[in-house]
Amino acid sequence: MAQTLETKTYYRVDVQGLRGIAVLLVVVYHTGFALPGGFVGVDMFFVISGFVITQVLIREYKETGRIKLRQFYARRARRLIPALSVVTIFTLLISLVAMSPFGEQQQIIKTAIASTFFAGNIHLFAMDSYESLVNNPLRHLWSLGVEEQFYLVYPFLVVLLMRFSRRRLDMALTLTLSFLTIVSFGIGLLLTSGFEFGYRNGTFLESRFGFLWKVGFLPGGDWPTKFAFFGAPARFWEISLGALTAIIAKQKSRLTLKRGSALLVLPFVLVIFSSLVFESSSLFPGFLALVPTIGTALLILFNHQSEVISGFLRSRYLVNLGNVSYSLYLWHWPFIVFSRAIWPGSPQAPVIAAISSIIPSVISYMFIEPCFQRPLANSKIKIFFGVLLVAPLIISSAAYKIANTGLGLPGLGNKQNFATDNFCGDAKSPEFHIYDCVFGETDARFSAVLFGDSTARSVSDGVFAAVSELGGDLTISVSGGCKFYKSSFEKSENCINVNLERFAYLKISKPDVVIMSNRQVFESCGVKPLRLTGLIFGEVLHTELSESSKRYRAELKETLKVVAGLGIPVISIEQIPWCGPSEPTLLRPQVESVLVSPKSNLAQISLDVLRELTLSFKGNSIVNTKEVLCNKQTCDYFFEGQPLYADPAHLTAFGSMRLKPAIVAALKEVLEQP
Repeated sequence: MAQTLETKTYYRVDVQGLRGIAVLLVVVYHTGFALPGGFVGVDMFFVISGFVITQVLIREYKETGRIKLRQFYARRARRLIPALSVVTIFTLLISLVAMSPFGEQQQIIKTAIASTFFAGNIHLFAMDSYESLVNNPLRHLWSLGVEEQFYLVYPFLVVLLMRFSRRRLDMALTLTLSFLTIVSFGIGLLLTSGFEFGYRNGTFLESRFGFLWKVGFLPGGDWPTKFAFFGAPARFWEISLGALTAIIAKQKSRLTLKRGSALLVLPFVLVIFSSLVFESSSLFPGFLALVPTIGTALLILFNHQSEVISGFLRSRYLVNLGNVSYSLYLWHWPFIVFSRAIWPGSPQAPVIAAISSIIPSVISYMFIEPCFQRPLANSKIKIFFGVLLVAPLIISSAAYKIANTGLGLPGLGNKQNFATDNFCGDAKSPEFHIYDCVFGETDARFSAVLFGDSTARSVSDGVFAAVSELGGDLTISVSGGCKFYKSSFEKSENCINVNLERFAYLKISKPDVVIMSNRQVFESCGVKPLRLTGLIFGEVLHTELSESSKRYRAELKETLKVVAGLGIPVISIEQIPWCGPSEPTLLRPQVESVLVSPKSNLAQISLDVLRELTLSFKGNSIVNTKEVLCNKQTCDYFFEGQPLYADPAHLTAFGSMRLKPAIVAALKEVLEQP
């Protein structure tokens, strides 16, 4: 039986073991149970991919004297598309019953279409919203997009160098890849730090390329950090680092490292350290991505010098895991997302789902992937491949039409609210002027302001009704993603300008009270990912707040200091710590209530900390939305037949009116104090 170039005598067991480690890190991270930095497994995959593909190209050139691009892309298509198509079809079909038709299914379908063309990373970047990523079972396919966009260019580069530097191909390739690696890393580093390359509001670049906001490049927004993560140019260096590793390994097939056995502990530690210490809030990729990628490259080059490490990488279990790594990477995340949708609030469900995903992964590895390893000579195989090629697009089109019917489920409340209806729902808009967003009688008894992000916008009806009942006027400055705070970490130029305007307004107008409502919960409702370092020191359950929560607390404290310095009291309308379920689905058609985070969860602990901080400033008050809308364990989803929520994070106008009595009470408390 003929072997392909990928398998013909070049199979490296140790590299398969590294694949096993990489996929294990990613899967465990996605369960939310442990390894807060397990996402670095993707970076390991990038390095391994560059190494393997470069080996294939170099050996093909060595054996045949040429590189056949048509055959290269045919091999890539046969390797990736069949398993990917099966997972995509499965995900689309299960989403129809397990996910909500009021936004979730539509996002999944769009991601499926983009991922079919290996453009999932571009789509997710363009969505420019957290909601497009939450509960998206195809979110993980962004990494396939980065890889294939690299391989759209890389083989042509090798062929070009081969034609002009045939005698010194290795040197030419090394110099070219080194240059591209440095440039790509520099781009990623600058983007991670928020550098906008001159693409700001009012600049020449913005005037010429401002249309790019439609695909996520919003001038003044946080597009740099998002593009650093999803953008192929900022990630190419990780794959090219693997390519350089392959060239070095070819030149000196048995590289030796002085004191290699001892020093090899370092790259292994780099990989483990990054998976234990990094978090989703870490400034990544940037400099931090060097840790797992360099560690992976060094392990590929030198693991043979340590019998312990080499033996570990060649262990049967790791190698078998590496063999199914592609299929397991594809299957595990849909299983985890669906488990959370079907059994919301269960910390065990994602773990069980991840383990269960091994079954279809093994089936895919044994029965789907082998069918397409060789050129498609059999007519039946050709037809099967053709079906798999177009089926995701056909099913996506049908699923989109079905989802848009609402499936006969009770719809969510709409997102219309007082602020949006009066053209004051987006303070980032060039048409927004804060002095045009003052509502109430000219002879008002007092003046109030409502500042905050989209959560403030969603409560604007209740706030205006409460202020009006007491005879006051209300100034509104709200915008999605633009919290009201003093922050040195804010990357969005637009939000920085919005807050400069807000604080300037406070100094000039001196309102009687500031009503603020921001996103406050940055913790997942489930158990915090277990840190193995914590186990070493006897910490079984991780109870420390995330860096995002700590940062927001510091920012809130600074904000409250500034407002207190102006002699203005603050009323904070708290966020509800939801654990789900959030929206009706065919499997869960009657969502009459939603679970709230128990006191022991970090989401609730974080809110308690913020409440204590707010009330520590004299004259301040809070509106505890949980006391109004929830009992000890659940929050009402409907009241008198009307939905209280527009989505998991925002109230409807009707829902915000339920807060009116509590807001009135808080206003009386702060206005009547001496």
